Amino acid sequence: MDREAIRTAIAGKLDDKYKPVELTTWPVDLARGTRINLSGLSKNLSGMTVEGLKRRVARRFSVIGPRFDFAVRVNGAEIGPDDRGYHNAIEFIWTYGDQADFVNKCLHLAREQERRLPAASTALKTAGITLTGWIGTVSNPSQLKDEDGDNLNRLAVFMRGKLAQEDVLDEFAQKEIYADYIIGELHCEELDSDDQGDIATSGRQALKQDDPRFEALRKIVLSELRHIANRWSDLRRTEGAKAAAAVPAVSAWLENLQGDTKKKAERWIGRLRADPQSC
Repeated sequence: MDREAIRTAIAGKLDDKYKPVELTTWPVDLARGTRINLSGLSKNLSGMTVEGLKRRVARRFSVIGPRFDFAVRVNGAEIGPDDRGYHNAIEFIWTYGDQADFVNKCLHLAREQERRLPAASTALKTAGITLTGWIGTVSNPSQLKDEDGDNLNRLAVFMRGKLAQEDVLDEFAQKEIYADYIIGELHCEELDSDDQGDIATSGRQALKQDDPRFEALRKIVLSELRHIANRWSDLRRTEGAKAAAAVPAVSAWLENLQGDTKKKAERWIGRLRADPQSC
């Protein structure tokens, strides 16, 4: 497709509708399928590194990599799920459906994944939608600021392997501290159903807020966030107490305490990490 020819057609300077010129040659190494080559790009990407570009592309498509037989390359280097760059920051994770591939890459989890699909199944069935993906929290909000300046404190929604809305977390106006630690990817294929109207806005960067499918998904996600909020504080206190007890001086101090005094001290130590603004 030729951009300039398309512009000419839009301006009404062609006698007929624009038609792409048919390729006269076929890539010898492509027996079947689709290949898209982008060349002569005019957008200035000089401020972005190759690794930064790979990260941004990887975060917009969930179908890249050998699992889906969908290859995307930048300067000849293939992009994979690991290029998203945030799996090693996740401390706690709640999953929907089989997320073993991703969970296994999260090397710093403080506890096993919590599978939430059974708890959400009734609401999903009533709404006539499915949900896969994960919601995670990191140990420190600074981990959600990457080297390219992107803010990863968001909950992205995908449909058919493509980013449909970059963030729905803002819509819930969660003011509690846990919300600053959230990151996640949720997939709902029914948002892009062929037998229903287009759910995407005209800019193709977000979903129509008043669409019943999106309203149903949003209600379910909010319920899940409330569950995570309640669990997160307890988990942070528990892990905080463990980490503090590993410090010899703190461990020795706790050993000298007994009964309720010791329990209160452990809770207080854990609270320092769970909610640093409260102490």
